[in-house]
Amino acid sequence: MTTMELELAPLEQTAPAQAAATTLAELAVRPLSALEPALLALSERYRAVAFDLKTPKGMTAAKQA
Repeated sequence: MTTMELELAPLEQTAPAQAAATTLAELAVRPLSALEPALLALSERYRAVAFDLKTPKGMTAAKQA
């Protein structure tokens, strides 16, 4: 059996100084915050739309949307 070695840079070199004050939850949510405007627009666009996924026509329409 072989083993793999993983080299990690020290945290101080890869993270900005202000990141030390942020919580893990804030770091996890940060990338999603950038997507928020697009997701809100998408949800508003399809708020009143329903696709019948049991039919080929409905499935095709859902895929195209």
